[in-house]
Amino acid sequence: MQGGFPDEHKKVILQKYSKKQDLYTEAPKVNLEIVPLMSEVAVKRDQHFLETQNCVGSALSALAAAISMILDDPEDGIDQEILTKYLCDAGKLLTDVFYQQSVARKSFITPLLNKTVKPTVEAIKADEWLYGQKFAEQIKEVQTIGKACATLKTPEKSSKGFTQKPRFQGNLRYPSAKYKQVGRYPRQATIRFKARNQRTSQSTQKASSQKSSEKSTKK
Repeated sequence: MQGGFPDEHKKVILQKYSKKQDLYTEAPKVNLEIVPLMSEVAVKRDQHFLETQNCVGSALSALAAAISMILDDPEDGIDQEILTKYLCDAGKLLTDVFYQQSVARKSFITPLLNKTVKPTVEAIKADEWLYGQKFAEQIKEVQTIGKACATLKTPEKSSKGFTQKPRFQGNLRYPSAKYKQVGRYPRQATIRFKARNQRTSQSTQKASSQKSSEKSTKK
């Protein structure tokens, strides 16, 4: 009841009893038109219920076989060994169904609990209570251990980020002499060259002025 029936033994019993005879006990399948509309969680949940129904169907088939033996009342008597086998197989399957239903109930309730206690809660076996008689004590123990572990942890060192001071060229009020301020962004000073024609004209003017000065001195 608390741990269910082992899967390898359960498969043997399920294959022994056909669920598609006069007493049809095969679990109904979901219509193909509805399957694409189902979410992944809904598919898994339906699969669980389908397997549970098939267990119940095989148990019913085993009970039907046992009842048929009793009702037939053969002249040489009822084979007690076979009759007991039918009843035992039905009981084993129904025991597993009982356990699987407890698991299904927990799957709806456990997500509502605190994440810190979920591993402990999932390991608890049901007895008179779904989460065991000592549920409150186990939860308190988990919380106490969690607080004790929190005190053992070393506090993390807070690392302050290093901020590099910006470099300024010149003072804060005026830009550097090497730059000219244009709008919001500084721009490097550009070197302007005089045109060649302008330079030659200036040189001829200087030469003519020198000649005229020399003539005036000679007179």
